[in-house]
Amino acid sequence: MDAPIDLQAVAEIIYQLSLAVANEQDKRLWDVMNKATFDVLEEGVGGTGVEYWHPSPHDEDMGEWLSTRPQTDKIRVPGLVHEASMMWIGDEEDKTTPVGLDYRLRGVENVYVTGASLWPTGASWNPTCSMVALAMHLADTLEPNKAI
Repeated sequence: MDAPIDLQAVAEIIYQLSLAVANEQDKRLWDVMNKATFDVLEEGVGGTGVEYWHPSPHDEDMGEWLSTRPQTDKIRVPGLVHEASMMWIGDEEDKTTPVGLDYRLRGVENVYVTGASLWPTGASWNPTCSMVALAMHLADTLEPNKAI
């Protein structure tokens, strides 16, 4: 029989994770990911016509749509909200990474890892589309030329 789950211990872990604060390296990566997200979004709609919600400084429910990108401090929260970093990915030369560029867990023949854990840090944006893209790339790599 399985041991009962210690809900108090689980709650403590979740609480401690919620206290995580981004360091300077996290913030630099966020900047790069934010720029890439805006660039892809704007390029995807032809480079024009994208508007972003800019909340009023006095009332978060009020604001206006503008063509300018929102300021970093308006889209970031002070903690890490899209957890990542447990199984970060790296090339063959970097033996500190648990997962290789082929998504394979190092030292294990037939275990593959995908998802947000492959990134060294979280980001400002919801990572769902990127996680799906990674999973699709892994599937295409494992079973090339298969139609869905």
